[in-house]
Amino acid sequence: MGRFGSSTKDDIQQLKKNRIPQNTLKAINFARRLFSSWTKEKDLTISIDESEFSEIAAALPMFFAELRTQKGERYRSNSYHVICNGINAILQGRDQEMNFYSNNLFREAFEVADGLIKGIQETEDPKGKRSDAITEEQEVKLFELGILG
Repeated sequence: MGRFGSSTKDDIQQLKKNRIPQNTLKAINFARRLFSSWTKEKDLTISIDESEFSEIAAALPMFFAELRTQKGERYRSNSYHVICNGINAILQGRDQEMNFYSNNLFREAFEVADGLIKGIQETEDPKGKRSDAITEEQEVKLFELGILG
Protein backbone atom coordinates (compact mmCIF):
# COMPACT_ATOMS: atom_id res chain seq x y z
CA MET A 1 0.00 0.00 0.00
CA GLY A 2 1.36 3.36 -0.96
CA ARG A 3 0.93 6.75 0.56
CA PHE A 4 -2.74 6.89 -0.43
CA GLY A 5 -5.26 4.20 0.45
CA SER A 6 -8.41 3.40 -1.45
CA SER A 7 -11.93 4.49 -0.58
CA THR A 8 -15.42 3.72 -1.72
CA LYS A 9 -18.46 5.95 -2.07
CA ASP A 10 -19.71 4.37 1.17
CA ASP A 11 -16.52 5.51 2.91
CA ILE A 12 -17.16 9.05 1.68
CA GLN A 13 -20.79 8.96 2.86
CA GLN A 14 -19.71 7.72 6.30
CA LEU A 15 -17.13 10.51 6.61
CA LYS A 16 -19.76 13.09 5.71
CA LYS A 17 -22.15 11.56 8.23
CA ASN A 18 -19.47 11.69 10.95
CA ARG A 19 -19.01 15.45 10.58
CA ILE A 20 -22.08 16.13 12.72
CA PRO A 21 -21.38 15.25 16.38
CA GLN A 22 -23.76 12.80 18.09
CA ASN A 23 -24.83 15.45 20.63
CA THR A 24 -25.81 17.77 17.79
CA LEU A 25 -27.80 14.98 16.15
CA LYS A 26 -29.58 14.35 19.46
CA ALA A 27 -30.37 18.07 19.81
CA ILE A 28 -31.69 18.18 16.24
CA ASN A 29 -33.91 15.15 16.77
CA PHE A 30 -35.16 16.43 20.15
CA ALA A 31 -36.04 19.87 18.73
CA ARG A 32 -37.62 18.36 15.61
CA ARG A 33 -39.77 15.96 17.69
CA LEU A 34 -40.91 18.71 20.06
CA PHE A 35 -41.75 21.17 17.28
CA SER A 36 -43.56 18.49 15.32
CA SER A 37 -45.56 17.39 18.38
CA TRP A 38 -46.45 20.99 19.17
CA THR A 39 -47.65 21.74 15.61
CA LYS A 40 -49.67 18.53 15.60
CA GLU A 41 -51.30 19.33 18.96
CA LYS A 42 -52.08 22.88 17.80
CA ASP A 43 -53.35 21.60 14.43
CA LEU A 44 -50.77 23.65 12.52
CA THR A 45 -49.33 22.65 9.16
CA ILE A 46 -45.84 24.06 9.74
CA SER A 47 -42.83 21.85 9.19
CA ILE A 48 -39.46 22.96 10.56
CA ASP A 49 -37.85 21.05 7.69
CA GLU A 50 -39.95 22.33 4.81
CA SER A 51 -42.00 25.44 5.62
CA GLU A 52 -40.94 28.94 4.69
CA PHE A 53 -38.53 30.43 7.20
CA SER A 54 -40.94 33.31 7.85
CA GLU A 55 -43.68 30.83 8.87
CA ILE A 56 -41.31 29.04 11.23
CA ALA A 57 -40.10 32.34 12.68
CA ALA A 58 -43.69 33.43 13.32
CA ALA A 59 -44.52 30.16 15.11
CA LEU A 60 -41.42 29.83 17.28
CA PRO A 61 -42.26 32.48 19.93
CA MET A 62 -45.52 30.69 20.80
CA PHE A 63 -43.76 27.31 20.61
CA PHE A 64 -41.28 28.41 23.27
CA ALA A 65 -43.96 30.06 25.40
CA GLU A 66 -46.10 26.90 25.41
CA LEU A 67 -43.37 24.26 25.55
CA ARG A 68 -43.61 21.94 28.57
CA THR A 69 -42.41 18.49 29.58
CA GLN A 70 -44.81 15.56 29.35
CA LYS A 71 -45.65 16.23 33.01
CA GLY A 72 -46.71 19.78 32.09
CA GLU A 73 -43.72 21.47 33.73
CA ARG A 74 -41.16 23.84 32.26
CA TYR A 75 -37.94 22.24 31.13
CA ARG A 76 -34.70 23.09 32.90
CA SER A 77 -32.76 25.93 31.29
CA ASN A 78 -30.12 23.64 29.80
CA SER A 79 -32.86 21.72 27.95
CA TYR A 80 -34.03 24.96 26.35
CA HIS A 81 -30.44 25.60 25.26
CA VAL A 82 -30.38 22.17 23.63
CA ILE A 83 -33.69 22.88 21.88
CA CYS A 84 -32.42 26.25 20.59
CA ASN A 85 -29.22 24.64 19.33
CA GLY A 86 -31.22 21.91 17.64
CA ILE A 87 -33.49 24.43 15.93
CA ASN A 88 -30.47 26.42 14.83
CA ALA A 89 -28.80 23.32 13.38
CA ILE A 90 -31.98 22.41 11.47
CA LEU A 91 -32.28 25.93 10.06
CA GLN A 92 -28.61 26.09 9.08
CA GLY A 93 -28.85 22.64 7.51
CA ARG A 94 -31.42 24.13 5.17
CA ASP A 95 -29.62 27.45 4.61
CA GLN A 96 -26.33 28.57 6.18
CA GLU A 97 -27.61 32.16 6.37
CA MET A 98 -30.46 31.17 8.69
CA ASN A 99 -29.18 31.53 12.23
CA PHE A 100 -31.65 31.37 15.11
CA TYR A 101 -29.35 33.45 17.30
CA SER A 102 -28.43 36.28 14.96
CA ASN A 103 -30.79 36.46 11.99
CA ASN A 104 -33.34 39.27 12.41
CA LEU A 105 -36.08 37.01 11.09
CA PHE A 106 -35.81 34.97 14.30
CA ARG A 107 -35.23 37.88 16.69
CA GLU A 108 -38.61 37.65 18.46
CA ALA A 109 -38.29 33.87 18.88
CA PHE A 110 -34.77 34.26 20.22
CA GLU A 111 -35.86 36.97 22.66
CA VAL A 112 -38.72 34.79 23.96
CA ALA A 113 -36.41 31.78 24.36
CA ASP A 114 -33.69 33.89 25.96
CA GLY A 115 -36.14 35.49 28.41
CA LEU A 116 -37.56 32.08 29.25
CA ILE A 117 -34.11 30.61 29.88
CA LYS A 118 -32.99 33.53 32.04
CA GLY A 119 -36.22 33.44 34.05
CA ILE A 120 -35.78 29.74 34.72
CA GLN A 121 -32.11 30.18 35.63
CA GLU A 122 -33.08 32.66 38.35
CA THR A 123 -35.16 30.04 40.12
CA GLU A 124 -33.41 26.74 39.49
CA ASP A 125 -30.60 25.16 41.42
CA PRO A 126 -27.44 25.73 39.36
CA LYS A 127 -26.14 22.25 40.20
CA GLY A 128 -29.26 20.48 38.98
CA LYS A 129 -31.91 18.63 40.87
CA ARG A 130 -30.96 17.87 44.42
CA SER A 131 -32.47 15.30 46.69
CA ASP A 132 -34.20 16.31 49.87
CA ALA A 133 -32.00 16.41 52.94
CA ILE A 134 -31.91 13.18 54.89
CA THR A 135 -33.56 12.96 58.26
CA GLU A 136 -31.63 12.40 61.48
CA GLU A 137 -33.00 8.85 61.66
CA GLN A 138 -31.79 8.14 58.12
CA GLU A 139 -28.36 9.51 59.01
CA VAL A 140 -28.13 7.24 62.06
CA LYS A 141 -29.17 4.24 59.96
CA LEU A 142 -26.50 5.06 57.34
CA PHE A 143 -23.86 5.21 60.10
CA GLU A 144 -25.06 1.89 61.53
CA LEU A 145 -24.82 0.27 58.09
CA GLY A 146 -21.30 1.63 57.66
CA ILE A 147 -22.25 3.70 54.61
CA LEU A 148 -21.28 6.96 56.31
CA GLY A 149 -17.86 7.17 57.96
